[in-house]
Amino acid sequence: MNKLTFFALSLLFLSVCFSAQIYDGLKNSDVKRFIDLNSSLAKHKITLTVTNTGNENTEVVYLTIQQEQDKHLALFSARDEDGILLTVTKDTSVTKEGVVFYKVNLGKALPQGSSKTLKIKAVFSHSILPYPSHITQSERQLVKYKDNVLFFSPYVTEQQTTTLKLASASIQSNTQHKPTTVRGDTITYGPYLKTSAYSSKDFTVHYENNKPFLSFTQLERFVEVSHWGNVAVEDWANIRHDGAQLKGSFSRYEFQINPQANGQSAIKSFVQYLPSDAEDVYYRDDIGNVTTSHLSFRQRSGKPVWHLELIPRFPLFGGWKTDYYMGYNLPLYRYLFTRADDSSSYLLNVTFGPEFQNSISIDKHIFHVILPEGASDIDVKIPFSIDSQSEYKHYTYLDTVGRPVVKVEKHNTVNEHCVQYIQVTYTFGRLAMLREPFLLITSYLAFFGLVMIYLRFELSISKAKSNANITASKLNDQLTKYHEMFKTRIGHHNDLETALEKFLKHKNAATYQDERKAIEGRISRKIQDIQRLVTEIQKLDEGIGAKVTTVEKKLKDRESVQSELHKLIKQNKEAKGSSKTFEDQKVKLTKDLERLDSEIEVLIADLTEDLE
Repeated sequence: MNKLTFFALSLLFLSVCFSAQIYDGLKNSDVKRFIDLNSSLAKHKITLTVTNTGNENTEVVYLTIQQEQDKHLALFSARDEDGILLTVTKDTSVTKEGVVFYKVNLGKALPQGSSKTLKIKAVFSHSILPYPSHITQSERQLVKYKDNVLFFSPYVTEQQTTTLKLASASIQSNTQHKPTTVRGDTITYGPYLKTSAYSSKDFTVHYENNKPFLSFTQLERFVEVSHWGNVAVEDWANIRHDGAQLKGSFSRYEFQINPQANGQSAIKSFVQYLPSDAEDVYYRDDIGNVTTSHLSFRQRSGKPVWHLELIPRFPLFGGWKTDYYMGYNLPLYRYLFTRADDSSSYLLNVTFGPEFQNSISIDKHIFHVILPEGASDIDVKIPFSIDSQSEYKHYTYLDTVGRPVVKVEKHNTVNEHCVQYIQVTYTFGRLAMLREPFLLITSYLAFFGLVMIYLRFELSISKAKSNANITASKLNDQLTKYHEMFKTRIGHHNDLETALEKFLKHKNAATYQDERKAIEGRISRKIQDIQRLVTEIQKLDEGIGAKVTTVEKKLKDRESVQSELHKLIKQNKEAKGSSKTFEDQKVKLTKDLERLDSEIEVLIADLTEDLE
């Protein structure tokens, strides 16, 4: 025998020697198992009567699950005949190959010769598998479930029965272990008498189950506490349909025509229950607000709740995924409490997750509680086992040292976990509430103080330069105004040309005189405004003022030439003839007008360059 083999055998011997032993004075007098296979979860309800036939009292009863099945165990609980919840813990000190042991603490000793009835509940996820694994859009969904027809126990069982409740009466096949009874959607195995400890006899049932196999690959809940009046709740979810995957392409047309026949197992919607005092409810995804949802106020088990029907943007067939987030606000006074003897000690009481109408499984469940900045002495009470718990800081508006966050993580959870309450206690001084208002007020005061200092502080190099900048700015404004007035004045000159053309066409002298008189009046008023502006420009800069004065002289000459030309044309029109003298005078005046326009254009271009 080599050293490695000897060492392995030694370890095996030591593990057997030091392994805890189970009290063998117990037996299962009667076991009634009811397995609900009506959804995507296998829900076991077991009524177990245990009798102490040994020579000593015991406070512990052991339950066992086969190791392969334990991987799918999401929930395991036990109550006594009075409905009192008993403590159930995994006991790793007891070992047996392929078996996982759970210890139930009865609370008080079970005397010799006495019996006790236990109500056991176990929920298994991902144990009902689609078979076949791929179906077309119009096919029914068939599933297969495999389990032990006998109650797997470390004790002898006197009598037992197992009842299966299926999703439909359409049973393709089921294993026969006499006696077996099939009635509609119910299969009953047993009764079986005097079975030994750790007995196992597998069965498989293959049946139709078109219920939605709604699974959350990850669900994150954020609960943020504000002592100013509300508790904000937000859930981020990644969901997947774990049923038979879609084979072939999806036809939206066929689905719309008959969704029941062409999408029997598809997830079209699912319902979440919200507290009756929830406000500001929203349901969104990466695209934005999902408007295909319905929120209504209803009664549930005699209590008012918000009934939120969540409808994805597209129906979910097997293997399809989507994600969303939704949230709401809760009134602070209903969920946050203080101690009577210590007003700075608080207790927050909120649920671990959202409550759904459908049976759901959550592969990874993360719960965050974001407490106010300055909270300390944080303690969390959770009514079930978790995988991990940690703390970190969260920074948001007006935070300085960050808000403390408690993060709880658990894998493989179901609805029964979500509805249980998490209690978080912490210390938070009332003066700490003034931290953010004080910071906000201080920030505003500091900002306005800096603005006041800035406005009163002389930043220019010299006063002369500052004055020069002011003068240049004013001059620039005055030149801009003059340029606008100039364009208006030239526009009036063009109006005179238009009036003359109308006269030559219609030969209405009275109308022409009226129009000409009105236009010349506008020109006269504009000249008065310009003269006042020219005076102000000369005060600011004599050189530029001289240029503007030159422009005004040229404009005055132009108006004179234009008036003389129009008078000449009008007289010739009324004389109804044309002479060589008229033509010579017209050519001369037209050339003078063109020359003046050219000179004015050059002067205006020069003034434009002076604009900054």
